[in-house]
Amino acid sequence: WKWKSLARRLIYGRELTDIRDNIGSGALDKIVEEIQMIAPELARRELASLTRTKLSAEPLRRLAETELPRIYFEAAERSVSEFQHIDLCVILARTDSIVGELSEYVQTVLNFLHVAVDNGMKVAVKYHPKEPERDYMNIAGETWIAEAPREIPAELLFIVNQDNLKFVLGDASSALLSAPWINPDCHTISFAPMVNKRPDTIFPNPEGFGIQSVNSLNEFNRILEERLSGHAHA
Repeated sequence: WKWKSLARRLIYGRELTDIRDNIGSGALDKIVEEIQMIAPELARRELASLTRTKLSAEPLRRLAETELPRIYFEAAERSVSEFQHIDLCVILARTDSIVGELSEYVQTVLNFLHVAVDNGMKVAVKYHPKEPERDYMNIAGETWIAEAPREIPAELLFIVNQDNLKFVLGDASSALLSAPWINPDCHTISFAPMVNKRPDTIFPNPEGFGIQSVNSLNEFNRILEERLSGHAHA
């Protein structure tokens, strides 16, 4: 990192300062006038003295009305229409971040997907863009599940599917933070406790961000039934 720091200073000058060096030092308020955040009320205490405003997701939502989604999906040789009617999407972890046996993680995800399908839902999964394995879920060619292009941002799936997406699941993906921000009606669930991860060590106050943690498949099934029942009565 030292040679990178030196290169940056040679290019940008001596005054270049890494913002991370100033967090907690009291100097951050001298170089930052305002911070826009998804949840400013949940900012780290080191940022408490700074002006914080809530970042609106509306500009992102409006991207659904532009050509950008089509361009992204066509670049991945897929169609936007394939992903505009998904009820549940699982954001998959990178294999190098999975705690314990990969087979157990895969089975946990498949259990969620099967429960959803048994309830008449259309499901999709998305691998991490840097996932080294081609298909560790072994779903290539399956017709009951859609595999989203791994090279597109997960947020693009949320944007093109604002009217239908009911659930986003994952263990510790940052996409779990953006899902309830972009799609407030979407139920965002972390199954980190089921795969030997503590959600509070990944996301401080996950509930504050609209992320609900589940400890069992039965708990997820109850949430799903309550959500579908609510939609049926609406």
